[in-house]
Amino acid sequence: MLLNQAKTDQTYVVLECTAGAKTRHKLETLGLVPGGECQVISNNGAGLILDVRSSRLAIGPALAEMIIVEPIWTSVDNSTR
Repeated sequence: MLLNQAKTDQTYVVLECTAGAKTRHKLETLGLVPGGECQVISNNGAGLILDVRSSRLAIGPALAEMIIVEPIWTSVDNSTR
């Protein structure tokens, strides 16, 4: 899924960034790397605020469309307790 479709308070793992090399490098220096995790703090349509490695990162909707993520599901199985 694209990062601009992400839900607030959900954690995602970054799969790929399809932006140009300079933009990709800038995002990597800010901690948004393939295989890395980010949590969506706010997604109001005008941009996103992410928690990346305990830092806040704001990105616009156009850039968010270039970042492919996958949700990290956390489930608790109580059937074995």
